[in-house]
Amino acid sequence: MPLVVLMKTGLVNTIVLIWTLSVLTSFTTIIYTKLRQTALILDFLMFFIIEGYSEEGEKTLYYTEWGPQHDLDPKELHLHYFNFPYLNEVDIHKIPEWVKDAVFYQIFPERFHNGNRSNDPENIECWNTGIPARENFFGGDLEGIIEKVDHLSELGVNAIYMTPVFKSTTNHKYDTTDYFEIDPHFGDKETLKKLVDICHEKKIKVVLDAVFNHCGYMFDKFQDVVEKGKDSPYYDWFYIKQWPIDFDEITYQTFGFEPKMPKLNTANPEVIDYLIKVGTYWIEYADIDGWRLDVANEIDHAFGEHLEQQSSLLSQMLILWAKYGIMHSHGLLETSLTAR
Repeated sequence: MPLVVLMKTGLVNTIVLIWTLSVLTSFTTIIYTKLRQTALILDFLMFFIIEGYSEEGEKTLYYTEWGPQHDLDPKELHLHYFNFPYLNEVDIHKIPEWVKDAVFYQIFPERFHNGNRSNDPENIECWNTGIPARENFFGGDLEGIIEKVDHLSELGVNAIYMTPVFKSTTNHKYDTTDYFEIDPHFGDKETLKKLVDICHEKKIKVVLDAVFNHCGYMFDKFQDVVEKGKDSPYYDWFYIKQWPIDFDEITYQTFGFEPKMPKLNTANPEVIDYLIKVGTYWIEYADIDGWRLDVANEIDHAFGEHLEQQSSLLSQMLILWAKYGIMHSHGLLETSLTAR
């Protein structure tokens, strides 16, 4: 069965069929090619046939490991196979079984529901009449999500992904100032644990947002660099172009040219250890079911390998690698699911 995806490309809606094939084999070496659906598949071998038209008439293009080919000699087909020289078990991505039937509901906590008015930010907007803006607040919190768990369950939701819930200065919380504390406007650690426990009672999984590509400007490690420069033990945690730090001129690398979000050096062993501790801490404390890794396409690949290999807890759970790019500007989010 194909997966049918409706994609908006420019002003045109395009339906894309994505075919998947699972192969069970006792062999550790697999050679394969790619073939259109109507062709005969022998020994799991396939290859792409691309058909179209040009000014010269109908054209057929074959796509193999050698790239696009206009003609293929059947006697040389074996030379064109895509090739896995050796299939190592450690390299196989294993997705948790529960994900296969998961119905996810994404929650932006600040805008979802206000369940505890005692932790509201100052000057919040009226929930029913206020106009959402880039920097204003409405008072949504974790208690608000708890109050709506039954409603989510009735909708058929069995997994929720929350955008960041850790301490920060903004309504979206992507500028983390403390990775080990829940933002006080959302609640506290116990509130998160209570939410996860209630969700689990309703057979709902909980995935948190890991903002590991960058932190917030007020993150204590970055503030130490602001104060001490190269004398700070955290200087190499970031990409500092010039010191003293200039917020307006942005003399340090950031996410999206946003001075509130200094980019973390995820190639630094100390940063790797710190972020793995963050990931492990919330698994152990709140019993969450997974992490969604923010802007994974800006994080070096080596960090991803460390994240999955160095922590036994992280290696057993769901990690969502979220990639932002051109597709995101069209309202699309490309996400892959991986877990070992």
